[in-house]
Amino acid sequence: MQIRRPQKITKHITLDEFQNKYGSELAAKSDEVGLGVSVYEHCLTAGLVAQTILSPKFTRNNTIAWINQFDDKLTKYLPLVVACHDVGKVSAGFQAIIRRLPTSKKPPEIDYEFGNMRHEVMTYNATKDLLGSVLAKTLLYHHGYYRNCSYDAEYGINNEGEGWADARNGLINKLAKDLGVNVSNIPKMDDLPASVWKYIAGLVVVSDWISSDENFFAKGLIDFDKKSIEKQVDVALTNYGFNLPDLDQFKEIEFSELYGFTPNAGQIKMIEEMTGPGLYIYEAPMGIGKTEAALYPAMNLYRKGIVNGIYFAMPTQVTSNRIFARLDSAIQKWFGDESSKLLHGTADIFHNPAEDDWFAGNKKALLDKFGAGTVDQLLLSVLPGVKHFFLRTYGLYNKAVIIDEVHSYDVYTSDLLKSLIDDLIEMDCVVILLSATLTEAAKKELMS
Repeated sequence: MQIRRPQKITKHITLDEFQNKYGSELAAKSDEVGLGVSVYEHCLTAGLVAQTILSPKFTRNNTIAWINQFDDKLTKYLPLVVACHDVGKVSAGFQAIIRRLPTSKKPPEIDYEFGNMRHEVMTYNATKDLLGSVLAKTLLYHHGYYRNCSYDAEYGINNEGEGWADARNGLINKLAKDLGVNVSNIPKMDDLPASVWKYIAGLVVVSDWISSDENFFAKGLIDFDKKSIEKQVDVALTNYGFNLPDLDQFKEIEFSELYGFTPNAGQIKMIEEMTGPGLYIYEAPMGIGKTEAALYPAMNLYRKGIVNGIYFAMPTQVTSNRIFARLDSAIQKWFGDESSKLLHGTADIFHNPAEDDWFAGNKKALLDKFGAGTVDQLLLSVLPGVKHFFLRTYGLYNKAVIIDEVHSYDVYTSDLLKSLIDDLIEMDCVVILLSATLTEAAKKELMS
């Protein structure tokens, strides 16, 4: 079998030549009607979405402190990081494709088979020196997968015509100014814990998807100036249910009032000892009330604002459906009218036709405040080969994560579970493992 080797581009179209021939607009989107919002408009919108998500109306101070432990300016600059996610669309290859030109009219100066880089790779190469390799990598992943950079850099960015790189740099500077930050003060991050960069990568994707929602940000729908975008972003996030709940409305409910029976000794111990983030193991035979022993204190921690939500993981789809009904019932009793919003409020944001296969069924529960599903949806967050694996991590931050029937998992699953627990503990989660029986060796390994 003969393998065709890529040939370097020998002809280069400059930015001026391209705009003179194909139009000056640098678009981020298009449809059958024509070009949509510009790269600048879309990038600024995404940056303002991130900036608003990180504001006190939508994010608690403990989350900001958790991110800023690695650099006290990090959350200040994350909106710019997010805004930079599509600067790679300022490139000849992407602009030719976005115009939907027929083959006969495509710029002959572009080698489409080998010279047209993925725009997220172009973004990475345009931002890695400014942001550092780790933050730039979060942009590289924003369509779900890792992209090979060295190959594309050799046959793409290093061979493009004049003007494109300057235009990308100019765009970054303009975005920084609009977002109120100084590019010279950006903290370059070349090393972050996996849980942190995955959280940031998740923020990039969520902000990108919200800013791409044409119900709020279609071309012609609003004026794409900063004030108009900020107002629309607030409307969108409120519509999606991102607002922090008013915890004062949630009063304490006694265990017996919630479940209709008095807690046993094991349940009382869990209630007393589960006071904040950490790893808890509750071992008891079937029928002793492990579900209530885990769920009641977890819900009480949510009421106090110590955790952002709850995810209850079971081994199978059938058992997860059953536990979801019990979870929903308890939430309805404790949190009343708020529960339906909490259970489904942020789910609609992810109804993206291109992503429906990922967000079907229980998978979207990781991104809701309360949810139940199969344990594999948690474990996929530690498998980099899985599309949008990092988005699962983002959805789990500071939740109470309850994992039942831990004794039933095989060696491979148990190894993944240990990696998952490492991430969850780093993310200020309450991790509750329920099991009928565990060997002392297994417990020590999990606790380590």
